[in-house]
Amino acid sequence: MVFKLLLTFLCISLKSIYSQEESENLEWYMKNLINSTYDHRIRPYTLDSRGKRKPIEVTANIYLRQIPEISTKEMKIKAQITFRQEWIDPRLAYKSISNSRKYPSALHLTKRENENLVWLPDTFFQNSLDESRHNVQVPNVLIRVDPDGRVLYSERIGLTLSCPMILTRYPFDRQVCHLDFASYSFTEKDIIYKWKKDHPVQIKAGLTENIPNFLLEPVETENCRSSTNSGTYSCLRVKIPLKRISCSELLQLYIPSTMLVICSWAAFFFNKRFLSAKTTIVMLVLVSMILLSSFENQRAPATAYNKSIDCWIGVCFLFVFMALVEVAAVAFFEQTKCCEQGNRGNEITQKNEYEALVPSQVESNRHFDLRQKWKNDPADAIDFFSRIVFPSAFFLYIIVYAICVIARK
Repeated sequence: MVFKLLLTFLCISLKSIYSQEESENLEWYMKNLINSTYDHRIRPYTLDSRGKRKPIEVTANIYLRQIPEISTKEMKIKAQITFRQEWIDPRLAYKSISNSRKYPSALHLTKRENENLVWLPDTFFQNSLDESRHNVQVPNVLIRVDPDGRVLYSERIGLTLSCPMILTRYPFDRQVCHLDFASYSFTEKDIIYKWKKDHPVQIKAGLTENIPNFLLEPVETENCRSSTNSGTYSCLRVKIPLKRISCSELLQLYIPSTMLVICSWAAFFFNKRFLSAKTTIVMLVLVSMILLSSFENQRAPATAYNKSIDCWIGVCFLFVFMALVEVAAVAFFEQTKCCEQGNRGNEITQKNEYEALVPSQVESNRHFDLRQKWKNDPADAIDFFSRIVFPSAFFLYIIVYAICVIARK
């Protein structure tokens, strides 16, 4: 038992001595590397075969943590990322320093105030509307210097990015948002950005299915160049493809509007004598369509062009309005018929007496053709045609709409 206690005490003592020695080594290297001769305002460089300064290569990669919000109305997205940049600063290489101390595997600068100790690229996000650096508990920033002078600069950033969207197929659209970054002041003669060869963009597990109303598709990267009056700048781009999930629009607009159009057809099955009931049904459907359209206009973004959802609402309005026109036509022809019957009451009486005497002819006249039906009672003929034409035309439109908008990639 005593031996175990002594052994434990010895291990703790050796660990404490080693930690103290390692801490002293780190402090010594920091003082000797980042001293009065090191100027963090001057970018590092290397020389080519002709003795000219070469642009520094900054290798970048991104860890996409979260996309908590995508605003179609304001055309912007919010994202949480870990942004990592790597480059070589020969002035910070300490592997070849001749001394009796053991050099550490890496020098770590974890506090934000240490950012001014070494040179850092002035990278900015070109399409960013707002940025925030995380300081929860501790600043989420790391600067690591390897023995060969390679510097890793990693920080966690919250971004609000501008994302111009083409909404002609809304709500069955697919958008591609960009994340572009470049140096603010150094042209491509000074800094060249490159993507890390392996996994330039990493996606947090589960993020693909956890974006509100969207599905994240495979992310792509590419190199780009931005030219301004001050020069040409090297930049990198992340393409974030987002496919909209249209379930909410189907439940809140497409299905209700389809049901309203079908409800308007009920007026075609009422007897022509119940014109007030026919008119009431169509008017109620029309008011409901107006309310449904107003609700959707508040949710959908305003555009200078027609969206597919606008075409759908417009056609539904057209069908309901045509149902109202049909009711008006039935009322007109029914009123005209009543006036004609009033003017020739005697003729109708004589005709009824004649039909009573010849029942077989009356039975055969029940099977008159459509032309005779229109001639004898236009109001009934209009209702009869509407019961066939309206549903057929609407369901044909649904098929064409599905092929042109939904099924098209």
